[in-house]
Amino acid sequence: MLESGTELGEGRYRITGEIARGGMATVYRALDAELKEVCAIKVLRPREEADKDQLHRRFHREAAMMTRLRHENIVRVYDTGASKVGPYLVMELAESGSAWDWVQRHGPMPPRLAVQVVIQVLAGLGHAHTHGVVHRDVKPQNILFDWMGTPKLSDFGVARIADTAGSATTTTSGTILGTYHYLAPEIREDARKATEVSDIYATAGCLYALLVGRHPRELHGADAFPDVLQGVPPVLQPVIKQATRYEPDERYPSAEALVAALREAESELPELEESASLGIGGETGGPPESRLYRASDSHRPSPPEPEVPLVAVLVAAAIVALALVMGAIASG
Repeated sequence: MLESGTELGEGRYRITGEIARGGMATVYRALDAELKEVCAIKVLRPREEADKDQLHRRFHREAAMMTRLRHENIVRVYDTGASKVGPYLVMELAESGSAWDWVQRHGPMPPRLAVQVVIQVLAGLGHAHTHGVVHRDVKPQNILFDWMGTPKLSDFGVARIADTAGSATTTTSGTILGTYHYLAPEIREDARKATEVSDIYATAGCLYALLVGRHPRELHGADAFPDVLQGVPPVLQPVIKQATRYEPDERYPSAEALVAALREAESELPELEESASLGIGGETGGPPESRLYRASDSHRPSPPEPEVPLVAVLVAAAIVALALVMGAIASG
């Protein structure tokens, strides 16, 4: 564990507090002294000495993958380094918690808002897929929000690079990696079978969780057991069904295809109320579709200075010039 005040990167980064702990790492809030910005630092935390080599490889793999992925809906990685505790990533700070935090605090999301969140997650996921990266652990806990409410996909720690032959380049055994509730059936026994449509399955599971307020259970059985989708708006049920089919080739073939289906269904969902409060601690402000959280103002960028119209500038200049001329005449 790193104490507040600990410096990393030859003094560039100063730890100011702990944000969260996971099975692989601890995430800290930190100040970047060079850029004068707040950031997140994810530090490897091996459970046992024997884990170090394997976890270090996974950690560096995550760093390499995430520096390749630059998209507004993916948490950005800026820098890497090593500390006395272990290697670390310096990341964009998404300081408003996760989608699961939101559900735990407020209950199920309004359907239209849940769809909008998932559509943005799919935009980031589609970008990762075009770069050959399969996430393999898409879940509400890995959907983070920045202070503007923009959802960002995080934690590519169990991701793999998919080659054109479809074989795993970073997984040499069938070890299950990921979170069971959101895992597609084909990768529950063999992680090497993970593909883009496995991520589609998991993302549909996230939509279910946001809509209902609980983790999904065997969504691929919805045809035989309709109660599986109880609480999901009827217009979204066929979308989730197709995205979570048992057979991978029966699902939506891409993130873009699922987005298209969601946009079509969205038009039939109730509009969001402008007065709806979706902030933390009862805070409000701004239409709900443009924000989910209202974070502390202390780290928000300053608003842009108002622009002065060109006409006003010219008029002011003319007045000054006229005053000078009149003054010269009076003195003469």
